[in-house]
Amino acid sequence: MIRFLSFLLMGSLFFWACNTTKVTTAKLPDSILVEVRIVDTTATLDTIRLFAWTAIQAEELSKKVATKTESGYVCKFELGKMPKGMYYVGTSLSDLKPILLGTEKLVLLQGENSNMTNLKPIDSDLNIAYEKMIKTIQQKNQDFMSLMTEYNSAKGDKAMQDKVVEKMAIEDKFKTDLLDSLRKSNSELARIMAFNAFQSYQNNGVSGQVEGTFFAESYFQFVDFNDSTYARLPLYYENVKNYATALTQLGIKAELQKASLDSLFAKVPESNPNYKPTLVAAMFGSMGKNNQAFLKYGRLYMDKYKGEYDMLDKFVSDKMIQLKGAAGIGDEAINIVGDTPDGKKMDLKSLRGKYVLIDFWASWCGPCRRDNPHVVKLYNKYKDKGFDILGVSLDNNKAKWEAAIEKDQLKWHHISDLKGWSSTLAKPYGVRGIPYTVLVDKEGKILAKKLRGAALDAKLKELFGS
Repeated sequence: MIRFLSFLLMGSLFFWACNTTKVTTAKLPDSILVEVRIVDTTATLDTIRLFAWTAIQAEELSKKVATKTESGYVCKFELGKMPKGMYYVGTSLSDLKPILLGTEKLVLLQGENSNMTNLKPIDSDLNIAYEKMIKTIQQKNQDFMSLMTEYNSAKGDKAMQDKVVEKMAIEDKFKTDLLDSLRKSNSELARIMAFNAFQSYQNNGVSGQVEGTFFAESYFQFVDFNDSTYARLPLYYENVKNYATALTQLGIKAELQKASLDSLFAKVPESNPNYKPTLVAAMFGSMGKNNQAFLKYGRLYMDKYKGEYDMLDKFVSDKMIQLKGAAGIGDEAINIVGDTPDGKKMDLKSLRGKYVLIDFWASWCGPCRRDNPHVVKLYNKYKDKGFDILGVSLDNNKAKWEAAIEKDQLKWHHISDLKGWSSTLAKPYGVRGIPYTVLVDKEGKILAKKLRGAALDAKLKELFGS
């Protein structure tokens, strides 16, 4: 337990700190100036970039050329109204200075050299307060972990353990008092402190509750999941991921792990802006430790967000196939989302309620093209009885794909990512050669695979009659 509490408590402070400075949310500015000054005339600086944390990653918003002056360099980002959250200035994703924006008109940062990580806030009450308290909160968490170690080392010595528990109570009160003070002052830092106010089991656990269960049930007790600003704070994503990881390694039963994560998602429904970081964090926090949970959250991610992050899509899809294998008969058909020839998004799930033949093909595939006239006849025969087709092309040339659809008179639905054999649409189904078909029932379950010619005729006749 000690090791995982240390991981969670110290990890949650990588970017953050808190104090009782009053930094309120009133009268948010309509414009914001972020100014970076480097007081080193020997430095070499070119472009400085501004990034924003958006749910699960930092995304570049703007870039400016640094202006050389007699005293060094100056770079200014003149911004409009910005949503509250974590932003970064730096030369690249590996050289960043985190800052909180959204509530102040001016944030002035100054550094002695071109290393952006060493920038210091000169004019920004919020960021100065944030930086001053990092060491304090880190020290308090280290003190707490030392007390945990001391408590376990005193096993068998009740008097000594009782003294340690008293010290833990003091640490507990410090954190809750600080959180209360921040909330009363309407500080932007209160939501950050909520993740650093974890209480000791020794003083707060209830009768019959083991330490792992206490952790699972109380870790987020001070967090307001309806606060949409959390979607713009990396602290939120990292803490949910670490929480999911810790659940799998604290010796608690799988049923409680599942119940704890289910309880978390009950507080963060799909309509909540925090749903995406919660889902992705739970997915990665479970990976390699609770593969059933990873598969569950991986499927949810692919259903809802596939197409937004190409690299993440590929990783999740490959990992799911590695763990589970390609979707098999009786399994729920994995949703796939691709572009139609006219550039619109379409997914398999939109055809739910019909029998759907997923037809993996390509304009350059001779056997596919020779099969097409027969498939057209079957489509025309059964389309009014609840039969539909989703053509998934492994083309990488849009013009040839569209020409083949027109020439072969393929009147059904078509999607592709135009990545050829690297298509992310084919991987969930283990497609290694084409033509390749998957027949899906009205409820989205796989009925059959690799049906062609007479075999496809027979199966459709069985479903729809002659």
